[in-house]
Amino acid sequence: MITASILQTAYNKLYSEFRNYVWNFDIVELLAELEIKVYQTFPDMDEVKNKFQKLKRQVGFTDAFQDELLKDTFDNFEDIAYGVDSIYVNLKSFKEVVML
Repeated sequence: MITASILQTAYNKLYSEFRNYVWNFDIVELLAELEIKVYQTFPDMDEVKNKFQKLKRQVGFTDAFQDELLKDTFDNFEDIAYGVDSIYVNLKSFKEVVML
C-alpha cells in the first residue's frame, strides 16, 4: 500500500523525461490518459497499469526508448505501479460525523 502522491511523483519524473522529445499524437494521448488515471483521488491500479503498458509499448517502438534515462524512469514507474495493490490518500481536512 502506498500513497497516491508516491505514484504521482513517479509519473512526474516520467513526464519530465518525456519533455525532452517530440512525440506523435498517439503517444501524447496515451500519456495524457495515464496522467488522468494517476491523478484520480483513488487511482484504479488496474487501469493505471493498462494505460502504462499501452504507453510503454508505443514508446518502445521509437528511437527515444534507447535513452537510458527514459528507460530508467519507465522502470521506476513500473516498479511502483506493479509493486502495490492498493492506494491510500492522506486527507487534508475532515468534517466531524454526527450520528443522530
